[in-house]
Amino acid sequence: MSSGGGFAGTSVSKTAADVAVPLLLDGNHRALADMGGPSGSRGPDRLPQVDYARTMTDSARIRQRATAGVPWSQARFLRFPAVQVERSEARAAVAHRGPVLLSGPPWSGRTTALEQVGRQLLHAGIAPDRIGWVELGQAAWRDCDLPTVVAAFEDGPPSAILLDDLPADTVEWLLAYRGPVRLIATRAGVVASSLPLSPWTFWRALRTWDVGVPLPGGASTEEVLRSAMRLSDASDALAEPLRRYLLLGAFPALLLSPNRDPAVELAAAQQAVAARVLDRTLFKQIPLDTGIREPAVLEALLADVARSPGELLAPSAVAARLGITQPTVDKYLDALARAGLVHQLRNGFEANPRRGRRVLFVDGAVRNAVLRLGVHPLVDPEEMGHLLFHSVISHVVAWARRAGTEVGHWRRGRLAVDIVVRHPGGPLALQMGSSRTALESLRAFTRENPDFESRGWLLLHRAPPTWPAHHESGVGRIAVVPFLVALGMALEPP
Repeated sequence: MSSGGGFAGTSVSKTAADVAVPLLLDGNHRALADMGGPSGSRGPDRLPQVDYARTMTDSARIRQRATAGVPWSQARFLRFPAVQVERSEARAAVAHRGPVLLSGPPWSGRTTALEQVGRQLLHAGIAPDRIGWVELGQAAWRDCDLPTVVAAFEDGPPSAILLDDLPADTVEWLLAYRGPVRLIATRAGVVASSLPLSPWTFWRALRTWDVGVPLPGGASTEEVLRSAMRLSDASDALAEPLRRYLLLGAFPALLLSPNRDPAVELAAAQQAVAARVLDRTLFKQIPLDTGIREPAVLEALLADVARSPGELLAPSAVAARLGITQPTVDKYLDALARAGLVHQLRNGFEANPRRGRRVLFVDGAVRNAVLRLGVHPLVDPEEMGHLLFHSVISHVVAWARRAGTEVGHWRRGRLAVDIVVRHPGGPLALQMGSSRTALESLRAFTRENPDFESRGWLLLHRAPPTWPAHHESGVGRIAVVPFLVALGMALEPP
């Protein structure tokens, strides 16, 4: 079996939409591929058309509107907390010479990253009156379209336009633009040809809370594991910060809030996630982007997934429970995945990518809000286990995507391996738990897939770190808390 980027001996396919996806490998930005058109030109002769009824064309008025009361004013920059971690993606966006689209899950800090871009552009010498901030979805911009806004900044000194929450019908135009104006935009969800924001990892949360953690480390599989082993003694000290991180979710706005009574904090977090993430995504973003006109069915599907976390998806059974068709289940799950609410992990060793899927939340705190669990996670160890499992999956997915590969799982009857990654820095198989079945599953998997020999690990709450080759079972042991920290370190530039 090949050890390429995909599963079952296949490599990850590279479609035309994937060519321009930038990667941050070990902190080094790989520039986006040129999407066509001579240098300094606007790209293709016939750019994608944006269907807007525009009524304002006066360049001076457009520039005045875009730069008046800008959110990246010096006053706003000074308001940033000193401990806030600068987004590496913001630096990568500024370093890139063409248009950049920053994408990420709902409420993941996209606007903050764009503000950091604005600050860096100011520090680079672009005059404040030559940097525009535009939200085309807002009422103030309904009389203007993106090409007209850009044209207003094309004459004169160097300029840039930062576009927050870019509408779906302008993405193609933005990425095809090759004019003199720097265009950097944000968009919610998982978007092809974009620079994905890595999640607000546990390592980042610790930095936000000014907890002493090591500086970023290497991103290969062995480097991540070695970093986790060096941190193995920190498991107990980091247990309470991890608990707060899991309960609040990987949302910077919540993690930056003052520490309060856990029950009060958890209730407030669930209300905020329901309003800022679920309502906006299910009832606004997805219907606008996909034409889906049944957000209540989306909500019911998400609740159905939440009630059986991590289990194999049975689309026909889900369809019967919700009174919809199986193709509708597939379509709506794809929409939820593109919106950044769920991961769909396939059995990487099945020919049919839809067979044997596991659907998991990008953030377990969203599951809490979907099910309206209230304070239940505070008193139920099983619920805390679900939160931890979803967090591990999201950390591994972000690490794998940074390297251009995918995450899957493996199942043979009663035997199952939670996480399988053919990372270019070394393959990795992870199983959470220490049961006899967990150990048996990893041993069966590595026998079936020789390229994973001495690459199987049990992920445990507490365990003396042991390399697979040094254990009689041939399966390694690593503690989950330092492993999460190490993955976060790997996602930051050194």
